[in-house]
Amino acid sequence: VLQIAASLVLLVVAALIVIAIAFSMFIAIVAECSEGSKAVHNWPPFLDWFGDLFVFAVAAVMSGFPGWAICYLLPLDPLFELAIFAASIVICFPITVLSQLDIGSMWGVLSPKVVKSLARCPFSWLTFFVLTGLLAFLCIAATYFAARVQIGLVVIVAPLGTAAFILYARLLGRLAWRLAEAMP
Repeated sequence: VLQIAASLVLLVVAALIVIAIAFSMFIAIVAECSEGSKAVHNWPPFLDWFGDLFVFAVAAVMSGFPGWAICYLLPLDPLFELAIFAASIVICFPITVLSQLDIGSMWGVLSPKVVKSLARCPFSWLTFFVLTGLLAFLCIAATYFAARVQIGLVVIVAPLGTAAFILYARLLGRLAWRLAEAMP
């Protein structure tokens, strides 16, 4: 039992390190692309990895809050509540991340400038959501078909998920760049 607990602790620590690296790179890609860079020149140092993980966690939690509030106020079918919660995260997460970058604080989850951009640059936002929807569809479809053929093939789809994660960060950074050009 002690050996299983130690293995589980090591697995959790390793997973936290990998997740911290991934989200730190996500923030770096979004920030660099929002300035118009084609490549990331300043990768975050080791000590910033866990701070960026916390920034990402705040954005994820706050982007789910509107969906949670709707579901709390209007008790609905559980499947419908799950759809509302997921839609809240999909729609509000980019707004929250761009607000954090605009305000320069992890607690700045709603920037007036980013909210105004929804009305002033609707086609940029629509393009972003369509492209990320297509990206998500491709990843889900590839995972589904790999699992139907043989569950072990899902491991082969992991690089596609990694590429989608990086591409999503790049799309979000390019959206920020476009909004910065269009807004005063």
